[in-house]
Order: sequence, then structure tokens, then C-alpha cells
Amino acid sequence: MQSSTLFNDFYSANVEQLVRSIKRVVDLQTVAEEIAQESFSKVWQRWDDLNEPANYLYRVAFNKANDELRKRQTHRSNEHLLDLTNEQETIYLSDVLSTLNEQRRTAIYHKFYSGYTNTEVGELMDIPVGTVKSMIHRGLSEMRTQIAA
Repeated sequence: MQSSTLFNDFYSANVEQLVRSIKRVVDLQTVAEEIAQESFSKVWQRWDDLNEPANYLYRVAFNKANDELRKRQTHRSNEHLLDLTNEQETIYLSDVLSTLNEQRRTAIYHKFYSGYTNTEVGELMDIPVGTVKSMIHRGLSEMRTQIAA
């Protein structure tokens, strides 16, 4: 089978899930679609050299999503609000997540937004499962501290 046919099949099998995963990070469908397209372009450039194209795809996409969050000024959607009515304060989940270091934030996105298992997160991030568990545990602890503050 030709490389382009294999890539087209890979694209078809992964594009919708990737866009959904990235949208959960960046909040905007158009931005998520753009990041997905840029990520698939990177995969295509290295297609013949990749053993695990899905891992590379998600790594590139989440790095681009993290870059987008760093660049973004103040656009957020209300679906990611945590309403703390006792304290008369509203906190954006994306604000709390943005306080985490990049690896913890990425592990939490993969685990809770994309629905991957710890093993799958480890494969996507190219790190041991124990490290994934530790990152998620520490990241959630940091988030709890931020919300309680």
C-alpha cells in the first residue's frame, strides 16, 4: 500500500478524536481544527520515519495547544467554569490548569479530557506509567490548592 493511502487512512481514523481532545484544551472549535491540521501536516512530513505516528501526532498537537494557551489573552467559554457560590467567586478551569507545568497539564488532559488510561498516557508522552500516575496525582493536588485558595 502507498504511503499516501496509509496516511489518508490514519487521518480518517484519528482526526475527529484529535479535534475533540484539542477543543477541550483550547475551548474553540476553529482553533482545535487548525491545530489538528498543523499536527497532521507535521506527521505527514515525517510519515515514513515514524514507528508510532499516533503518539507523535498527539504529542505535537498537545504541544501546539499548550502554545496556544500561552499566547491567548482572555477568551474562554463558560462550559469550563467552576462556580464557587459559597465564596461568591468564579474560577475558570483553564486558569487553574494553566498554573500546572506542561507535563502535568498534558497528563491530566490526556487522562480526563481524552479518556486515555494511564498506560496509554504513558505511551503518548513516552514516559513510564508510574510517572504518569505521579504527575496526575501531583497536578490534581496543585489544582485543589489553587481552587481552595
